[in-house]
Amino acid sequence: MPGQETAVANDQAENWCFARTAYLEDPVQWGTPGGANSACNEVTDFCRLQWPLVIPNDENPGRYQDEVTIYGRVYEPSLTDRSTGNDAYGLVRGYLGFGPDGSQPENNDDWTWIWARPNPEYDGNTAGEPNNDEYMARLYIPVPGQYDYAFRFSVDGGRSWLYCDGADEGSGNGYSPDNAGALTAIPPLAPCEPNPCNRTPRSVCDGDTAIQYGDAGQCNVGPDGLAACSYPENRVDCAASAQVCVYGRCYDQRPQPPGAGEIVVSELMYNPDDLDFEDDANRPELRESNAEWIEVYNPTARPLNLDGCEITDFDENRARPEDPTPIEAMIVEPGGYGLFVRSDLPSLNGGLRADHRFYFNLTNGGDTVIVRCGGIVIDRVTYVDGAGTRRPARAASLSLDGNALDANSNDQHNAWCLGEAQYLADPPHRGTPGAANPPCVRCVDNPCDQPPARQCAGDTAVSYAAVGVCRVDGINEICDYAENRIDCQQGEECRQGYCAPVGAAAPNVGDVVINEILYDPADGLSDARAEWFEVVNVSQGPVALHGCQVADAANEDDVEGVFLTPGGYAVFARSNDP
Repeated sequence: MPGQETAVANDQAENWCFARTAYLEDPVQWGTPGGANSACNEVTDFCRLQWPLVIPNDENPGRYQDEVTIYGRVYEPSLTDRSTGNDAYGLVRGYLGFGPDGSQPENNDDWTWIWARPNPEYDGNTAGEPNNDEYMARLYIPVPGQYDYAFRFSVDGGRSWLYCDGADEGSGNGYSPDNAGALTAIPPLAPCEPNPCNRTPRSVCDGDTAIQYGDAGQCNVGPDGLAACSYPENRVDCAASAQVCVYGRCYDQRPQPPGAGEIVVSELMYNPDDLDFEDDANRPELRESNAEWIEVYNPTARPLNLDGCEITDFDENRARPEDPTPIEAMIVEPGGYGLFVRSDLPSLNGGLRADHRFYFNLTNGGDTVIVRCGGIVIDRVTYVDGAGTRRPARAASLSLDGNALDANSNDQHNAWCLGEAQYLADPPHRGTPGAANPPCVRCVDNPCDQPPARQCAGDTAVSYAAVGVCRVDGINEICDYAENRIDCQQGEECRQGYCAPVGAAAPNVGDVVINEILYDPADGLSDARAEWFEVVNVSQGPVALHGCQVADAANEDDVEGVFLTPGGYAVFARSNDP
């Protein structure tokens, strides 16, 4: 930022911003290399709510949860006027917002803002505004009522926003609620078809009475025209058994918070995206923003109270390394599991019953998840995609081995595997969210392809099979390799796992001579397999080529296990297969 060019100020994230000056046109690159930086603060010149200006209209009846696309236009010199299409996306940010009828949107928490993207079909010449860009956003009609809607745009990274109504002048004469988009949201035609009552309320306490709700909800049409759900109740008088009611359950005494290691992160769904999704009214799309989940496990013999704790991810490279979700009214039973989800709507999260929501994003390539209570880290897990499985996790959880459910084991990549049990059939998603983790199936993809190095046992050369046999030891895959033992003969000694002539030493110049080369094999034998060359030891003593190199102009290979007596020959071939 101009005026902040000091070694102290440039450590502050707020003193940095995106450049808005192009120094290269094709491909466009933004910045002022070698020149003065442009100002960070810049109010957008002009914007307008474009269309539609009224809902309902001929194209959309304005029913609850119907989808409607709304368009807005924006102008900023040197950004939107670079072509007749949309320019500088990212430097220009647009949002569609809606809020109470007749209200002002600026700094109003009652307004909801929805990210807008450039309209790919916009042609400024055809539209008669070649210097403007056009943005579009999808609005799902809110609950029945009267609303205003409008656009806002920023060209300085969100430092300032220009709000625009739907009059021809747009933002040119300021914002007026009288010129905002007018939305009259009306009830759906059949709010109870299909039955939406699959979101069981959380258990609660009514004094000393624990109230728990059944899964089968009954739908009725409420006075607002929307679905009104009722669920069967199970009421238990905790005082009758000298217990206390806590969050809808009876306990001998109020459960206490966990100590370090007493809650274990046990399963993660970080990549639930439904990449094969096609618009289909029978199945909603699963996305990371609604279908990610985190499971935790209580390995202790007592219920643990997570109320007042927090769960978060962590990335030290972000300007804000973490954004914790506070945990409220959640108890994990002894030997039980707790499930955190991005959405608590079963229709959006894969049919899951959630114990709690979380509001951060799990990174597919790897992330850190932390459970913290009273400032104390209870458990911390850093994962990479697929952990020790060698396979990326797509629509499958990363599951902690059922025999390793503790806070030490879950720090090891090899304690994790991909979930196998199917918890959702369409689209297939695998894992055991909120249920017991099975042991990981091991030694399926044989990892035993790195045999130990040759070695000497006295005058015996010991080598190992190229492929070993895998066996399971706890959470570890142990490789056993068959041994091959050769006793060195008289006049030989064991060197680096090979039998070599006694006294063999690295050759001097001229001790070993290349004396035959086959560089063009024929009759079905390929160069890549059947080329070879021969060397001979012309010195008076034994030589060791082990540790030397053979090379041409482009490549070289290390020589291993080759020793020559005086007058002895060695053949180097492209293939070991006769």
